[in-house]
Amino acid sequence: MKKMPKQLLTSAVFLLICLSSKAQIHINGRNPSRSFWGGPQNAVSLSFGNIIWVDGKNVALPGYSEPLKAAHTFGDFFSLERYNYSSGVKVGYDRKLSDKFSLRTAFLIARLVTGLVSRTDLITNDKSRIAQLSVLASYLLTKNTDHRLQFQWLLGPEFLYANKNVTVSQYMVNDDDTPENYNQKIAIGEVGIVTGLGISFRITEKFALFSEGTMGISLPGKGFKWSNSGIGLKYNW
Repeated sequence: MKKMPKQLLTSAVFLLICLSSKAQIHINGRNPSRSFWGGPQNAVSLSFGNIIWVDGKNVALPGYSEPLKAAHTFGDFFSLERYNYSSGVKVGYDRKLSDKFSLRTAFLIARLVTGLVSRTDLITNDKSRIAQLSVLASYLLTKNTDHRLQFQWLLGPEFLYANKNVTVSQYMVNDDDTPENYNQKIAIGEVGIVTGLGISFRITEKFALFSEGTMGISLPGKGFKWSNSGIGLKYNW
């Protein structure tokens, strides 16, 4: 076998060195997808939040409770009957999709205080309930993804189901009616589009404090919703 020419041997050695260097850079270098999947990918949360819901399809009561007849003269000038309020425990789940985007779902079921309670001409016993499911896209506004304090922009649909169950005592519509108890029981389902902001502070790798608030309209746009989570706790993994 003939000996390999010196120039060819030199070229072969140089090529091996280059290939080795490139392989080393690829193995030890920064993985482009590392930050994409880095850190916790899931989170569960618990918070105590509030909901203010303006019912665009509210069924108004024209009458009054007989002992409060005098208050009925003033009427409901501010349409307070349409305003409903609820507060309760909200359970959430977050799934990270990328460094900036995540999907957040939250569920709340609680007692609902309807606008009928605010009327000064009614004697009411309110046993209403509300359930709400939020499915929101979350976009990280903070540039540094490793920063302890982070801000998010939230956008997405909320599904609401309310069971209005209010008993009005000594109810009458006309002055010559006989006062009697009246029960207004209505089931309402709505879909709303909401947007808002969130803030979170990482305590440890596993735990973080958070708060968020959203507002929006219910389709086809006659109702209004506003909600917040208070200060809640997240567990990340």
